[in-house]
Amino acid sequence: MPSTTDDEGLITRSNWARRKASCCGILIICLLLAGCQRTYVRGTVMDIAGEELPGVAVTVEGTSYQTLTNAYGRYRVRYRPGRMVLEFTKTGYTSGRLALDANQSRSVQAATIALWRLPRDKGVYFYEDHKYRALARLEPERFPSTDGSAVYGTSRWTDVETTLNEPLIVCHRLPWQGITLHRLNLVEVTLTASENQTETKEVWAPAEALPIEGIPIDEPEALLLQVRLSAPLEEGVYAIDWGALTGATSQEKQMYVFSVVPALSPAPPAPESESAGESSSPRDTKETKPAPEKEKPKEKPREPEEELEPIEAID
Repeated sequence: MPSTTDDEGLITRSNWARRKASCCGILIICLLLAGCQRTYVRGTVMDIAGEELPGVAVTVEGTSYQTLTNAYGRYRVRYRPGRMVLEFTKTGYTSGRLALDANQSRSVQAATIALWRLPRDKGVYFYEDHKYRALARLEPERFPSTDGSAVYGTSRWTDVETTLNEPLIVCHRLPWQGITLHRLNLVEVTLTASENQTETKEVWAPAEALPIEGIPIDEPEALLLQVRLSAPLEEGVYAIDWGALTGATSQEKQMYVFSVVPALSPAPPAPESESAGESSSPRDTKETKPAPEKEKPKEKPREPEEELEPIEAID
């Protein structure tokens, strides 16, 4: 028969095995609970025209969680509940950031993000019908007058025009500080041609400076700026510059010129023909066949929507 000491040893080892199994079970449960906290945030990225934007990199700031938007501009990225910031990047577009407070331990829906397509070149543009139209880029000239002063302006004319009094103007890869809008007038400047001769030249020179503000569209990069006007523009010629029209060229040597012109009046209606009410001759009458109907383009199938709990962005 086994001794009492052996029995006690077997009991002790059995208790230790049970405790070990219990600890392992608790550890597994903790790991499973921790894994349940790693849930997903979903959303959509579009361009400023309202089209879905595929191939946008979506990253949770400060983590390795990242993904790409699909063909429908949708994404799903893992996150841990709490405060977080989503970063959106795509070549040729402005970047985006979205701060969220997601305390739910389940998949949630983020607000839609819109990215601007970037112009190809540096400059100032009208943004019309979701397209960029470049303003005329000129370098101001210095015109020394006979009284010893100097006038900065240009003798060149530009045909970049708009009929809008509050056009949407954006700057690409230009400073947001020191931006100025000048109204230009055509003035005559008397120049010294030689020691005993002078000549008169017409120059577009600044008449007054109008207050504007450059608002970064994308931060912190600030590649694209929106020019915020303080008041509607009157008809006339304008130039956006960074000091070049006052002789300061430390920031930008160029100025960007455009004109505000009146809208064209609609053409008067054509006069009615004297024989409008008369019936035409049978020989002059030709049977008109209806134009064949065009086939409607097939719409891209939409992904099925999922019912998710929305969360609001933090201001």
